[in-house]
Amino acid sequence: MAPRRKRARTDHRIYAAIDHFAAMGYPARRVRSAVQVYGGADGGGGEAAAAAWHLLEESSYYVVHEKLFEMENEEKQLLERHQEQQQQQVKVKEEPLEGTRCNLLLGYAQTDAKKKKRKDKEEEEEEEEEMSCHHY
Repeated sequence: MAPRRKRARTDHRIYAAIDHFAAMGYPARRVRSAVQVYGGADGGGGEAAAAAWHLLEESSYYVVHEKLFEMENEEKQLLERHQEQQQQQVKVKEEPLEGTRCNLLLGYAQTDAKKKKRKDKEEEEEEEEEMSCHHY
C-alpha cells in the first residue's frame, strides 16, 4: 500500500478560518483572499507561513476581520462611483447642456415654429372674418 501523504497544516488552518467567517456570512473565496494578504494561505509551509498563522490565530482573526471590512468598504465605494457615473451619463443624455450650439439652434427652431403657428392661426382667423363679412 502506498504511503499516505500528510495534508499541510495550513490546509486545516484555512478551513478553520473559513468556518469562523462563514458563520458571519462571508464567502470562502473572500476569506481566502483576506488571509492571503497576511501570507497565511500561500499554500506553502515554512517559518513565514507559521508566523503568519500564529499572528492570525493569536488575534482571533481580528486582522482578517479588519481586512474583510476594508474589502467591503472598497467594494461599496466602487459601486457608488459606478452608480454616480451611470446617473451622470443618464443626465447628459436626458438634459442637453444649455448654451450649446445644438440647443441654440433647437431653441431658434422651436421659436420659429411657434411664430409660424401663430401666423397661420392669425391668417385663418382673418380668412374666417372675411368669409363671415361676405355672408351678410
